[in-house]
Amino acid sequence: MEEPFSALDSVTRARMQDLAAETLHGRTVVLITHDPLEACRLGQAVLLMAGDPVRVEAIEVPAGAVPRAADDDGVLHAQGVLLRRMLDAARP
Repeated sequence: MEEPFSALDSVTRARMQDLAAETLHGRTVVLITHDPLEACRLGQAVLLMAGDPVRVEAIEVPAGAVPRAADDDGVLHAQGVLLRRMLDAARP
């Protein structure tokens, strides 16, 4: 799924993320997103693809079942780490 929730308002996005997690439970899904919170809420594995040349870096995911709560301390911490790595990778 490539950015399936990107054009939605925040509340609808969260509801659709929950629905997708419930509907797709037990299936292998590749979700492409630019949203670090979305990655941390929904990911069982998170890979950051960035740089020139492109590198792939595994990011530690928070504990807990998917979908994780957006206000969970582990999710917020992981979101911050991921965003920092994204910013670092975007520097020339």
